[in-house]
Amino acid sequence: MLAFFLGAGASVECGMPLVWPFTTIFRDNILKRIDTKLFNFSGNEKIKDRFVEIIGNTDMHYEQMVSELEKWRL
Repeated sequence: MLAFFLGAGASVECGMPLVWPFTTIFRDNILKRIDTKLFNFSGNEKIKDRFVEIIGNTDMHYEQMVSELEKWRL
């Protein structure tokens, strides 16, 4: 049997960012649009503040952010 392991870093050669650089771009783009019509917090500042707290957490990458959002809303 012949097999090989191709890690996520291999995608860099194809122009795909690694997790942390992607997360930075993801975070920056969401936070700069937080007060636009892209998001509807139904006027609830507590929900907006919690969302910003999760997205703004620089200790989490985007998959962890999504997990936290799912746990919070479920």
